Amino acid sequence: MTYNVRQLKMDYNLPSAEFISTFIQEENIDIICLQEIPETHKTRDLKQLFPTMPYCILTDVKDGNLQLAILSKYPLNYVKTVSFDERPNSGLVANVTVGQDTLRLFNYHLQTTGWNHLNNNNGKSTTLNAFDIMSDNMIYRGLQAEKAYREIQESAYPVIVCGDFNTPIVSYTYQTIKGKLRDAFSEAGRGYSYSYINFRKLFRIDHVFYDDKTLRATAYNIGEIDYSDHAPILVDFKFLKQM
Repeated sequence: MTYNVRQLKMDYNLPSAEFISTFIQEENIDIICLQEIPETHKTRDLKQLFPTMPYCILTDVKDGNLQLAILSKYPLNYVKTVSFDERPNSGLVANVTVGQDTLRLFNYHLQTTGWNHLNNNNGKSTTLNAFDIMSDNMIYRGLQAEKAYREIQESAYPVIVCGDFNTPIVSYTYQTIKGKLRDAFSEAGRGYSYSYINFRKLFRIDHVFYDDKTLRATAYNIGEIDYSDHAPILVDFKFLKQM
């Protein structure tokens, strides 16, 4: 599962961690990639909040920045934080061992779109400024995507790449990170899908890519919960037999 949890707060700043934890247990999730974890949370806090996940890692970020987390029922090692010079966004990398197989997980949170600025109705100048911000953010995301792609290419193991990329499929950022990987929605999803709850659920800006030489996506679903401004993406994978 990949999920931007919006600092573990629902509307009106109501805490969401307990509800998310119940959802994870009900869905029997094995590996979770989370974005926008508050900087005050440590690994011990997340293990308490999500007791079905004995393994937990966080990004090594500067004070004042939101964190990324990977939680797993399977052992995690080779932990690395990917920093971006342009903005305080980041990525979190870890190897996960499932039986005899090792995968490399990439959890990314790229530069925001700036869409929320368009909700401000204070006048034309505000709207024009919002579009300037969105344009700048598109450039930042492109630079971040290029660095993310280089990290992915260096992996000695099959990869799963996921997170909040803040971009739809018709974008340079999406195409750059995806490269030759498979999009789990394209392979196992059905009909129309979204991941951003606002704007009438029109946008799929959270993505899951994977290496089809080792894995096959067998199911792709959106969690119908409203504990954040994003919806969680749930993907089932099957290991392919090695020749």
